[in-house]
Amino acid sequence: MNTYHTKLHKNKRILQPIEQKTFKNALQQFFKNEVPQIGGEMISGLISEKIQTLIDTFYPKTERLTMGQMLWFAIDEKETPSYGKSMKKTKIKPVILTMVHPDDITAIKNKCSMLTLKEHIIARLYKEAKEQGGILAESDVSLMMHMTWGSISKRTIAYERKYNVTLPRRGTIHDMGRSISHKGLICKKSKLENKSISQIARETDHTPQAITRYTTDLNRVQFCLTKKLSINDISFITNLSPTLTIEYVNLIEEINQKQKEQLDEQLPF
Repeated sequence: MNTYHTKLHKNKRILQPIEQKTFKNALQQFFKNEVPQIGGEMISGLISEKIQTLIDTFYPKTERLTMGQMLWFAIDEKETPSYGKSMKKTKIKPVILTMVHPDDITAIKNKCSMLTLKEHIIARLYKEAKEQGGILAESDVSLMMHMTWGSISKRTIAYERKYNVTLPRRGTIHDMGRSISHKGLICKKSKLENKSISQIARETDHTPQAITRYTTDLNRVQFCLTKKLSINDISFITNLSPTLTIEYVNLIEEINQKQKEQLDEQLPF
């Protein structure tokens, strides 16, 4: 063995123990000594790698954040909600949100009202979380903005009505809560504006499957109404709650009225 290879072998022998001073190996030693029943090195190695990934995800390096940004734990967009499911059993998604953006400062300098600015910040928080695969609830935004839940809900709805959009929040994306506002917007875009499912999906941040479900429910309720069925009967047949059934009935009446107005406007006399 020549001098070069001798030196290389010596360096490898000296540095290899230092390379093994890792968090993963420390975890494996912990499992071996404290939880030996967990299995051999292969199993403990996989678990250690997963823990390392979780740490990197939930505790990102601060240099990734810019001034005005913060870390928040949202609900994973792919999470499937179900009745009675606790947050402990719900998959969460760390997201980086912009609380103060340079555009906010410009808006204030241009004498934008604080109410309008707050609405835009609220909308931005929902959208930024969604872009990163996370979904915020109104209660999340309430804590961030130091505003009551009712105020956040009011400003959210005001923004949606002003810009004719649906903000991607927990109630709309995961179809939670009693509100039919996002369903109504989707059905109106379909029935009154004759937009395709793909167009509505882009404009409302909903999946094509959700859009199809809402419009199908509307059609089912409408068919039942033509048969002069009662609210309770419609609720039973469609498997919709009585409250939601009534809201669909009101929505159908509103759509019918607007369709009549559109038809009247097209008449030549």
